[in-house]
Amino acid sequence: MTKPKLTREAGKTLAVDALYIIVGNIICALALVIFIVPNQIPLGGFSGIAVIINHLLPMVPFGVANLALNLPLLVISFVVLGWKFVSKTVFAVIGFSLFSDLFAAFITFTYTDDLLLATLFGGITMGFGAALTLSRGATGGGTEALGWLVRRRWPHYSLGKVIFVFSCAVIVSGALAFGDFNAALYAAIMLFVHTRVVDAVLYGVNNGKVLYIFSAKADEIAKAVIEKLGRSASILPAKGAFTGEQQSMLMCVVRRNEVGNLRRIIKEHDPKSFMVIAEAQEVYGYGWKKE
Repeated sequence: MTKPKLTREAGKTLAVDALYIIVGNIICALALVIFIVPNQIPLGGFSGIAVIINHLLPMVPFGVANLALNLPLLVISFVVLGWKFVSKTVFAVIGFSLFSDLFAAFITFTYTDDLLLATLFGGITMGFGAALTLSRGATGGGTEALGWLVRRRWPHYSLGKVIFVFSCAVIVSGALAFGDFNAALYAAIMLFVHTRVVDAVLYGVNNGKVLYIFSAKADEIAKAVIEKLGRSASILPAKGAFTGEQQSMLMCVVRRNEVGNLRRIIKEHDPKSFMVIAEAQEVYGYGWKKE
């Protein structure tokens, strides 16, 4: 049986994946060397443990520690979850580890003038680099893999909860290792900035709000939405579970800055309406981003 050949399109996709992951690794490594390690800001995840090891045992480079921590777990993930799950992540972990030690050896510039600024810019640059890596289906390694393995054994635990608990434990451990509990607070700020930047880069301006409006005047509201906001909507039949009354549900997706105007329109036409506002992570189609 012959092996399937790599098509030109597939090869191009792999090349783009590799380029994004390498650039993301470079940016994350620069953030680590310039902002994070010199200011002893704890990180979450396995990279945070590697920073602690490097601090307590300076003869062990960060990249070596990070690789040593991640590889056993990635091997287990390969056996349990399959190569498709870990292939890009292995590439990302090795690249991040190598670039971190390379930059630490040759880059002498570090920023230590203002701890808060170092925290903010560390979070911004780390978030941007991580988003580039995540956009091509790779992850930072250990924490995510650990989360999936835990969920394999205990499916009722959410992936986000496992990662959050583990990251908090590592951050607290880092504060203890550095002997500065304020470091944990700065780490929390950096984690918040990091996640916000990741969301902004991955989803950009294509995220918005989806509104579910239960109203007897759904047709009037829909007409006003089209005329005043230039948006469309869908009207779906609905039935009140308590009252048993038939009514309509209006579903409308708008940008964040349009929510206020939409709420005013709804209030004008039906003050007794019931409304639910939820996050729309990504929106594609006419008037939004095209796939």
